[in-house]
Amino acid sequence: MGQSDGMSVTAMLDDMSGSLISKGTILALTSATLVPLNGITACGYSAWHNTDSTNFVTIRNGSTGADLARVRPGKYAFFELIAGAAPYLVADTASCYVQFFIASA
Repeated sequence: MGQSDGMSVTAMLDDMSGSLISKGTILALTSATLVPLNGITACGYSAWHNTDSTNFVTIRNGSTGADLARVRPGKYAFFELIAGAAPYLVADTASCYVQFFIASA
């Protein structure tokens, strides 16, 4: 109690100075759906919003690669993608829209 947690959004944004950004809304299918990187060759920070009220979405590294995260219905996820990641989305039971933001490393 009384101690600062040391987190700073300002510091994170300063760290992203000069980064390429890819953002938008994509329809995640029940088969692997490539997330457009728009010229990003090394992914960094990312933010995700699953707009569906029923189905979760899995974020995967490559179309058949390891699962990186799961975003529950209506929820958000914020994390740094691993070096060399090629993010794909896979919807659980039915297709759903996902909003995303990816900055280059």
